[in-house]
Amino acid sequence: MAANRKQHIWMNGILLLIMLLSLVGCGRHRAEPTPEPITLRFAFRRHVANYEALASQFQQEHPDITVDLVPVDPFRGGLRTIEGQEIDVVRWDQSYLTPERLDNLLSLDEILLADETFPYQDMFQDALRVLQYEGVQWGIPAGLDFTVAYYNAQRFESVGASPPTPNWTPDDLLAAAVAVNNTEGSATGLGFTYGFCSEPDSADPVLFTYIFGGRLFDRLPDPSRPTLDDPANVTAIQWYADLYRTYGVMPAPGELRKHFPRGRKYEAIIRGKCGIWFGQYSDRNGQTWGIEWQNKAVMLPLPHGKGEINPVMVDGYYILSQSQHRQEAWQWIRFLLDHQEAAGQMEPPLRSQVNSREYKTRVGEDVAAIARGLTKHMFYMPVNPPPPLEQVVNLYLTAVQKVVQGDVDAETALADAQAQAETLFKANE
Repeated sequence: MAANRKQHIWMNGILLLIMLLSLVGCGRHRAEPTPEPITLRFAFRRHVANYEALASQFQQEHPDITVDLVPVDPFRGGLRTIEGQEIDVVRWDQSYLTPERLDNLLSLDEILLADETFPYQDMFQDALRVLQYEGVQWGIPAGLDFTVAYYNAQRFESVGASPPTPNWTPDDLLAAAVAVNNTEGSATGLGFTYGFCSEPDSADPVLFTYIFGGRLFDRLPDPSRPTLDDPANVTAIQWYADLYRTYGVMPAPGELRKHFPRGRKYEAIIRGKCGIWFGQYSDRNGQTWGIEWQNKAVMLPLPHGKGEINPVMVDGYYILSQSQHRQEAWQWIRFLLDHQEAAGQMEPPLRSQVNSREYKTRVGEDVAAIARGLTKHMFYMPVNPPPPLEQVVNLYLTAVQKVVQGDVDAETALADAQAQAETLFKANE
């Protein structure tokens, strides 16, 4: 009896052990619970990039995450149209980083520290720094937007003139503008063309100043004094004023506002009334404007002179602090950063992408070649520049307008502006 009882206990023990092992095995191979579906809401400027295909690809890789695209029209309400909405990620230019918005943004410093694969070495120098404010990283570069030049290819062809080449100079610009200029008759009539579309209150005079070897400050980004009366500045501004006053290839001050009241220079470009103009890399054929230009425009780098300037604005991806899906938002940003087409109309922020065959195929060999050249001597436009800097630039442009209007010569106008600028700097010391 005792032996049978021992055997019974032993058999029960074996059965119990088998049951326990089977339970453990079931636990190890049990299907994990399906993650709850997540919807990321992504707001961006309309027409800056085609995100539909990218969102679809991202969802294939992350079946539990859906990206809800929220295009924003910058010309009709802009960011005001998404105020109060539940947005996780925003793509906007660096001007998005205002002190008022920082409370609604998530600092990315800790996320970056935890991401061991982030492509620091591949990113263009200082592109990340531009999206910092007071030492905190608020955004990740989505694209770089440079100032470039364009010419109306059809206009040059119609008058039998040779268009400028990428190695052009200010003198070449003047010769080309004279060749295509036709300002007889109505400004909106057939054949009417400004050789060079520009306005004195735009950034164009500042660009020419640096191209001619001049400067507005002794150094950037932290100037110690203004230099508005630099001799090279005087030469540059007199040359710029002569485009209108001597050669007649540039509109008179206020003329574009009069004839094209809805968009001034931009309306004139759309209507094919400009032979040459300065614009943004992302402007190509008006795609970011939502209205394609009537004539084929060819991109060129800015003219070469004694000085070099490649001003660049940075678009950034920002995660809003209200987001309940911060990890997934970061996954979306990193996915976009790894795809050159996510930069859209802008230049990708990674060197390898700008030099890639895919990018050349997408934008064309000529545009890609210009893009590669633009990354030399880059000058990043500062976020929220201190008031004295903006005021000094405004003083300079006011002086330029006076010279173009013929009210005063360039040397006198810039001497007066310099005196006022020095007073501003002293007041802010």
